[in-house]
Amino acid sequence: MSMTNRSQKDNRPSPVRKATQMPGRFRLLLDNPRPTMTTRSLYILTRMSFSLFLIICLLIPVTFSVMLNNRMDGDSAKYKSIVSTSLEREHLRGPIYDRNGKLLAETLQNEDGTTQRQLYYTHSVAHVIGSQPDAYYGSEGAEVYFNQLLVGLKKKNIDAQRGDNVYLTIDVNLQELLYTLLQDHIGAGVLTNCKTGELLAMVSTPSYDPSVTNEEAEQLYQNGEYVNNATAALTPGSVFKLVSAAVFADNGIFPVLDNDGGKYTFEGLGTIANYGDYYYTNVDIYKAIQKSSNVWFSRAAYDLVTQKNMLAYTDGIESLGIGSTIPTQFGTLVQSHGITENDRWELLQSSFGQGKLLLSPMYMNIFVSAAVTDGKMLVPYMLLRSIDPANKTSEEGKPHKLGFTVSETACEVIRKGMLQAGDDYGLQWNNQPGSVYAKTGTAEVSDTRNNIWLTSSFPAEDPQYTLTMVQLDGLQLSGALVDDIQTVIDYLAATYE
Repeated sequence: MSMTNRSQKDNRPSPVRKATQMPGRFRLLLDNPRPTMTTRSLYILTRMSFSLFLIICLLIPVTFSVMLNNRMDGDSAKYKSIVSTSLEREHLRGPIYDRNGKLLAETLQNEDGTTQRQLYYTHSVAHVIGSQPDAYYGSEGAEVYFNQLLVGLKKKNIDAQRGDNVYLTIDVNLQELLYTLLQDHIGAGVLTNCKTGELLAMVSTPSYDPSVTNEEAEQLYQNGEYVNNATAALTPGSVFKLVSAAVFADNGIFPVLDNDGGKYTFEGLGTIANYGDYYYTNVDIYKAIQKSSNVWFSRAAYDLVTQKNMLAYTDGIESLGIGSTIPTQFGTLVQSHGITENDRWELLQSSFGQGKLLLSPMYMNIFVSAAVTDGKMLVPYMLLRSIDPANKTSEEGKPHKLGFTVSETACEVIRKGMLQAGDDYGLQWNNQPGSVYAKTGTAEVSDTRNNIWLTSSFPAEDPQYTLTMVQLDGLQLSGALVDDIQTVIDYLAATYE
């Protein structure tokens, strides 16, 4: 049975026999299960070709990268070579202008072929312009920060025969005005456009002549002329109450004191007093800003940490930039506090601007500008634009936001409190009451010195400017700055309206 079945199977056409009738290479492949030499060679050649293709694909980007790196290394070497000899090419250095085209610095060529940097408005613009990078002292400001533009060292302009013309955001007339008001003091003044962050004026006193030699500069350095008080970290006094008020507003801390008593004793900690032990009645957060009640702010801080914890306050001020560094085109701003987890006394002192707090006049401008506009903090900048040798704009300044924001609730509190304070001080824009946001501060640094502050923004209806002034050289009170602030306000109102 099985044999018959096998025979029948054998007599049936097999697939192979059927395939042998097919022509060409198909018959050859099917009739010969093992590849022939021709097929094997084709197979091997195909694999080799594909492998070679993959290798080439891999080598192309590597080769291109090597060529590009060699080109970049060549450019970098060329660039570094030009940088290293940039000071020898000083005659190519571009001029510096203010926002209105007034010449602040230029390079002149002498008859013997030597060159010299000619500076104008020397002392009033010293900390804005700074000294050139080879100067041992006073190497700061536009001469350093925009050195590549001024010498023509940008890679895209690496073979330029001269540097760019650099236009700053400052108005030299405002520089001169601020310098005149501060020149008899140790102090600083900062004026910015609160909507854009443009630096309109920055003065620090005592100032210096940026054109002096290194030898001549030694005594100036010893006298402190090179310190830029506008960006230095200083004890703020009561202007810091604006920052504390933002934290209290965000945490819903709005106590109202029928009478703050002029002083208040915190059990186990100590006594906080208002200046002169003056007492105020019906003190809410707005009046606390207006009258600068140390008692209200310390009690609000105590309430906050009692209801929540210490981090509620420290996290709050740190979210506004206290404890951070802010790089700018005129130096790094440093803001710090000394509050630790268990030190409630330091917390109470810091709440009204004393203690171990440090911040700069520039930071106060940043914070106040945010509070009177949309709450977003902007980095101040001083490059308006630069024009290259082909008369094209090579760089242009623009607003840049920080990662810190004042909440809408906090902004409303700060505006109302500062407006009441501005009225108290008698500050006005175009002789209109209720037109200037302001806050004073007096920090008791030593027995012979106060830091006195006044920070302001105006006009209140549509804020355009933020101005902060500081004096550091005596026992004056912050009210001494009111007339100076009003002088600048009057100048701006008459000039720009």
